[in-house]
Amino acid sequence: MKAVVRVEDVWKTYGMGSPREVHALRGVSLTVEEGIVTAIAGPSGSGKTTLLSIMGLLTVPSKGRVYLKDQEMSGFSEIYRTRLRREEIGFVFQSQYLLPHLTAVENVALPHLATDISISEVEHIARDRLIMLGMEHRLDFKVAELSGGEQQRVSIARAMMNDPTILIADEPSSSMRS
Repeated sequence: MKAVVRVEDVWKTYGMGSPREVHALRGVSLTVEEGIVTAIAGPSGSGKTTLLSIMGLLTVPSKGRVYLKDQEMSGFSEIYRTRLRREEIGFVFQSQYLLPHLTAVENVALPHLATDISISEVEHIARDRLIMLGMEHRLDFKVAELSGGEQQRVSIARAMMNDPTILIADEPSSSMRS
């Protein structure tokens, strides 16, 4: 199998050099292979979110290397890393970052309106992603009218809009009923 994300000896220190210095990660190495679901578990405050942020190119490690599809990331500009995030990675965050006055479809489509794809095509893809997640009956409801689990599915649909190579989900089922 091919590695889609690999971190080698990654460290992340917040407040480096200050009396409040926090070592969120110390020497973490992990390989995530294509087509394999990988779960990262640990107690609250153990660095899971920090690791996911580093793997998703949102945060730069204090030390260590990050590879996306066997390409080492440390030498690349933030502009290039942003393009990679937009094209290759989908994120489902702990906090959903949805706009309550917009509909489910509008929330899913919004981040993708600044692309070369037509508005009607973006809306079509957004509807398709929501339907895939069982939201066909709530497409045009305002997010404020949706349950926590439905809002989480809107976040997941938004993360799937760009057909990401990598889908990073931080506590993806925290708002959903079993």
